[in-house]
Amino acid sequence: WANWSGNVRAHPVRIETPATEAEVCDLIVRASADGLPVRPAGSRHSFTPLCETDGVAVDMHALIGIESIDRDAGTATILGGTLISAIGDELRAAGLSLHNQGDVDVQTVTGAIGTGTHGTGPSLQNLSAMVVALRIVGADGEVVRADA
Repeated sequence: WANWSGNVRAHPVRIETPATEAEVCDLIVRASADGLPVRPAGSRHSFTPLCETDGVAVDMHALIGIESIDRDAGTATILGGTLISAIGDELRAAGLSLHNQGDVDVQTVTGAIGTGTHGTGPSLQNLSAMVVALRIVGADGEVVRADA
């Protein structure tokens, strides 16, 4: 496993590619039972060792799509492996957009949120500032919804 530039390399025991939330829960439970750490790999765009692991690397690219859009609330539920480049057209069709998007858009939503990418200051905060809720999988495989 290597990041996009090749300056970060890892040798995970397993690389998993879940396509559903249930598959994420299952791989987390199995990794926990095996005593292995779990790291999401996203698009492998970070130049830091954020995703480096000797445990389980989770390739998020099969967990994609916009689950729902609430135009009245101005929100969208987006699966974590969705590339930033893949959400603009659907959001635009609903009259919505990201408030700040950099010119590099190959990152997954999960990676962009987790690394605080694409911020340009107090008036145009990073993508994670747009998050109103998350679903997080714990080591026991349970999904927890976190919001304000």
